[in-house]
Amino acid sequence: MKRACLPLAIVAMAAGVCVSSEPVPPTNAPSGFAPQMRESAYAPQKKRDPFLRTDLVAQKKPIAEKNTVPTPPPSLPPPPKPEIPPSAFRLQACLRDRAVPVALVNGKVLELNKVVMMQIGSAEFPVKAVEIGLERVVLDVDGQRVEVRMEDALSLPKQK
Repeated sequence: MKRACLPLAIVAMAAGVCVSSEPVPPTNAPSGFAPQMRESAYAPQKKRDPFLRTDLVAQKKPIAEKNTVPTPPPSLPPPPKPEIPPSAFRLQACLRDRAVPVALVNGKVLELNKVVMMQIGSAEFPVKAVEIGLERVVLDVDGQRVEVRMEDALSLPKQK
């Protein structure tokens, strides 16, 4: 072995590689051996799904999905919605226009059949003006009909 190859040989031996300066002898393959590829003659009888679990199909068990959320048990019906009195609303103005009638209720502008979220007490409710007259407004408050008149607002002390 030459001196220049000595460090490489030491590293190769440490790695477990056999280093030799002699040529590698040929394999013992028979002379004239030439492997040939042939097309397969296999014909499947039926189509198979490689991802189908045959153990579950044979037992007719449904496969549970991984990300399913179990359905909660039937619960009690929701508590009834609180009755909202007309005094909870203060009608401040009614503007009658042929195109778009508008009412000012509790500082919020209500157009006909447009939903506005309004703070009533400690909760927020969807409020929609169903009818807007000269001195009255019929509101749909979370499914409950409430009629508010201008005199209802006059009898209450002003809110700050």
